Amino acid sequence: MTTDMGFEDPRTSRITTSNINGEVILRVPPSRNAFGLAFLLVWLGAWTAGGVMAFNQLGVAQGGAQGFLLFWLCAWALGWIGAVGTLVWQIFGAEVIGATSVALTHSYRLLFWSRTRRFNPASITKLRWKEGSGSQWSRQGDPSSVAFDYGAKTIQVAKGVDSGEGEYIVSTLRQRLGLERARP
Repeated sequence: MTTDMGFEDPRTSRITTSNINGEVILRVPPSRNAFGLAFLLVWLGAWTAGGVMAFNQLGVAQGGAQGFLLFWLCAWALGWIGAVGTLVWQIFGAEVIGATSVALTHSYRLLFWSRTRRFNPASITKLRWKEGSGSQWSRQGDPSSVAFDYGAKTIQVAKGVDSGEGEYIVSTLRQRLGLERARP
């Protein structure tokens, strides 16, 4: 997006902010990669075709071959579910962070499913953006995120945000949760 003068608009972000009944709500969709999504769609098509062909062979296979096909189809189903879940999350999923003076809520939302956790602002310390060493989907390393200490645990939300997005979330949450005065 650009402004009237042709400059990039500094206000554009994948994070949307709203204020509903005194609660600041930050919606953070997953970072999307067009090549990754296209690859996953093609891979999923080929994977589905392979599974259908293997399923059709169950009726004609005999003995050990049928046992192997059943085992393979179980592994195939797990891979298919994982790929579809990733694709659906990338297209329809989001993390939602809500903040009032009395609670911080963090939700993962996907279509009709939601998982929410609530935190007491009085127990939140060291709210910060935490630089990571991996991507949001990598099994190696830890992705960048907004983090805070909650008792003896470190809680991470908004995984995959970059520095600018993370600092925006941190400053918005500090202000709404009343943590500004506690900042050194």
